[in-house]
Amino acid sequence: KIETAGEVMVFFKTTPDRQAAFQEKLRSLHPYEVPEIIFVSVVTGLSDYLRWVIENC
Repeated sequence: KIETAGEVMVFFKTTPDRQAAFQEKLRSLHPYEVPEIIFVSVVTGLSDYLRWVIENC
């Protein structure tokens, strides 16, 4: 069944080794039976920022 509802796009930042736990937690909190949860790999970026993500996310 396709639903029509208001949605909001949200971006979360994490590291590959934390993706599975993050996905499991987000899915347990989400009201949809099949929520859209996708991961986009970062190929490159500002090294200071990427370091911050690794240290803090």
